[in-house]
Amino acid sequence: MVQCAACGTQSSENAVRCSRCGSDLGTQAAPQFTRTVDAGGTVAMPQKEPTRTSRLSVTSTSDDEGRFVPGTLVAGRYRVIGLLGRGGMGEVYRATDLTLGQSVALKFLPEEATRDERWLERFHNEVRTARQVTHPNVCRVYDIGEADGLPFISMEYVDGEDLASLLQRIGRLPASKALEITRKLCLGLAAAHDRGIIHRDLKPHNIMLNKRGDVVIMDFGLAAIADRLEGAEARSGTAAYMAPEQLRGDSVTAASDLYSLGLIAYELFTGRRAFEGESIMDLLHAQESTAPVPITSAAPDVDSSVEQAVLRCLDPDPRMRPAGARSVVAALPGGDPLAAALAAGETPSPELVAASGRVTGMRTRYAVACLVLVLAGLFVIPYIWSAQSVFALAPMDYPPDVLKQKARDIASSFGVKTPALDWAGRFQGNSEAMQYLGKHRNGKSWPELLRAVSPIEFWYRQSAQYLIAAPDGIVSAGRPAPDSPGMAYVVVDSAGRLRRFQAVTSRFDESLPEVTPAVDPSAVFAAAGLDMAKFTEKAPSYAPALPYDTRRAWTGPFPTGGSDTITLEIAMRRGAVTSVFIRWPWTSTKEGQAPQDLRQMGFTLFYFAMCGVGLFCAAFFARRNLRSGRGDRKGATRIAIAALVLSAFETAGWIHIAPVFDMAGFVLLRLAAGLLFAAILWLLYIALEPSIRSRWPQSLVTWSRLTGGNWRDPGVASHVLLGSALGVVWLCLFVARNFTDGWLPGGPPAHLLSGVREVVARVAVRASTALLWGAALFFLLCGVRALVRKDWIAIGVSALLMTFVEGSVRNSQNLALDVPLYVSLYVAFMFMLIRAGQLPAIVAILVLNTFGDMPISGSFNAWFNWILALQMTLIAGLAIYAFVRSQASVPSVGPRLSSFRHTPRAAAASGSR
Repeated sequence: MVQCAACGTQSSENAVRCSRCGSDLGTQAAPQFTRTVDAGGTVAMPQKEPTRTSRLSVTSTSDDEGRFVPGTLVAGRYRVIGLLGRGGMGEVYRATDLTLGQSVALKFLPEEATRDERWLERFHNEVRTARQVTHPNVCRVYDIGEADGLPFISMEYVDGEDLASLLQRIGRLPASKALEITRKLCLGLAAAHDRGIIHRDLKPHNIMLNKRGDVVIMDFGLAAIADRLEGAEARSGTAAYMAPEQLRGDSVTAASDLYSLGLIAYELFTGRRAFEGESIMDLLHAQESTAPVPITSAAPDVDSSVEQAVLRCLDPDPRMRPAGARSVVAALPGGDPLAAALAAGETPSPELVAASGRVTGMRTRYAVACLVLVLAGLFVIPYIWSAQSVFALAPMDYPPDVLKQKARDIASSFGVKTPALDWAGRFQGNSEAMQYLGKHRNGKSWPELLRAVSPIEFWYRQSAQYLIAAPDGIVSAGRPAPDSPGMAYVVVDSAGRLRRFQAVTSRFDESLPEVTPAVDPSAVFAAAGLDMAKFTEKAPSYAPALPYDTRRAWTGPFPTGGSDTITLEIAMRRGAVTSVFIRWPWTSTKEGQAPQDLRQMGFTLFYFAMCGVGLFCAAFFARRNLRSGRGDRKGATRIAIAALVLSAFETAGWIHIAPVFDMAGFVLLRLAAGLLFAAILWLLYIALEPSIRSRWPQSLVTWSRLTGGNWRDPGVASHVLLGSALGVVWLCLFVARNFTDGWLPGGPPAHLLSGVREVVARVAVRASTALLWGAALFFLLCGVRALVRKDWIAIGVSALLMTFVEGSVRNSQNLALDVPLYVSLYVAFMFMLIRAGQLPAIVAILVLNTFGDMPISGSFNAWFNWILALQMTLIAGLAIYAFVRSQASVPSVGPRLSSFRHTPRAAAASGSR
């Protein structure tokens, strides 16, 4: 048989012209390659070049029985059936494995090769490398043995036809069959590349189609680990299917296999080779300087995306080829357009990101597991948490209205007789008291300590005029300033015991009537829940800022016992009490918080430095993205609007409403602050989103769908459900941490107990925080990734940075435990950002913080359990709705994937996003 050098068609030896293309066979040179069978597939090995230039051609080999005749027992285990073929790498026999009772192929080295250490090393390397790959589209290697001094390997026997014979027999394949074979070749090659193995001799002769139509890549005899392929060794293989760098003898990488894959795919779809040459130099020149005939010209029924994918594989520059064999699969018709865009070096548009990925929801068994986890956590965690909740351990018998009335009664009994026109009040926590009690328990239980000194306080302010708190309308302990006659400021703990008192009398009106009789100090001690008989009077040291004419002070024992003492100081004017100040062991001489220690100052400075650097970088990259047109302005605007709406709810919950003209200014100022927050989020998103879209677009799929208004999408619901479950899991870690040594009873901010407005404002704050931190953490991760160039290093560094700005770490009493805990938490969070996406990460933050804001009581009848029930309902409702939508059978992604265009990075300046 003679093979035509132009089209590869075989003709009889007496033929003058090719029956297919009409080329003159008589003028063609002697064959340069000999066709032999090797490792279950036909292998063309280079022979000595003829004296004159010739085209690449193939001839047949004669048949013989080989070294082992049929029936020979090899290594006491294999019964030879017959010779399959021989080639440069040895002989291949079909045999029966008598131990396992199955057909195998036995591959032997030639006798002369057994004396060559280099060949033996290559032979053993074949076993080591090929056994690492287990894939349906790769020939399996079983074992290694020796017979008559000849080493051999046993491998899978593939009963079928090699691809080269099929192409010679029928020409080009139907487009659908060619596409199927190309996909399977990509998957098998990807499996090898995943193990760091390069085939180096990928060609139609080494690809088998078994009787079931499966594609099997044969003969990893020339495969090697990437770092071993240098110099002349890289030339091993078959020239017609080599990459340019392999023909030059340069280093060979996985990209070289992709080039061979492109050549094979081209031949599958067209029935002809992409490049022809009379010599290696001619072939190399053709590959580097010419383009093959377009596939769609030779085969009009082939999709243009096939041609694009093949041409990218045939790029002379290895760096411009697809990132891997899976990228080629993605670029083929029916593949993942998102992966195809990345493989093509393009930045996918926001619409393409939203339309990519799965359009179905979570599998039922996983969705059920997530839902059960969330619901079980909602009912089990509060029960466990009650053992460490400050609201369950401290006395919490009085709701806000009762404590407000107690504060009014105290003010009235202390001589404040001016009718109150306006008032405000809110719960607050005393963290300094908790820290002190944690260090000075003296063997006492937490319930005993917190009954004596409750860290939950309620402050109350009343005034004869409207309380106008400039500039934002939020009334607090010091705003507005206590400068109006009739103002009173009272702090009581959760048991109704007095902890602080201030009253404003006229600074100038000396005709102010004197309180008759004057307030007795014993009434102050009684209001504070202290036994005056146990106190000793001393010289006063605290001078209040408000007017007074008399000061007195007493010192006595700390309520829980021990060596500590407290001091109660009273200031009076004209018989009325104007100030009651109790100096506890944790308070300083002056009112206010104790100064921060060096560790806290360092953490605080680091936090503000990170925020400053982050805002500067966000502004810089946002400006660059806006000028180049790369930012998703539509998505950023929707997020900013959501942040502005949440800020409005927060304003409604915090601002003190009074019928005065100033309220309009306060509302506008609060909305301006919300607008600033929304602008920061908008800036962060514009600066961040294009980088994520080009590097980790899969993390934005469901988020882009949500911001696009497709909140009923099953994929969105699945990620919401996943984020809810992860939030519950993370909360379990914190609950478990609080049972270790050194834990302090904790709980949500005490102001949540103040009423519905505070609860609504807190939920809005938590949602805003989730949006901000979801963007900020991704921004940090992208910035660090740009510096270190590796995902896993960026995750670790970002987790460490976030740990050092974490408030719980700054105030930790057990850094050895809390630092690893928070590092692990942030590592998991960063990993989830990349792998699962931004939406489940944001939902996890929201659920974690909302769940953590539940005020857990020790009694089912506690007056504040309505807050717990409301928050449990919100989380359960979110999880149940997400579960139902995740099981929706009708996809709701919207437009077809083909309607979206990819956005090349190079085209960013033209206005693409």
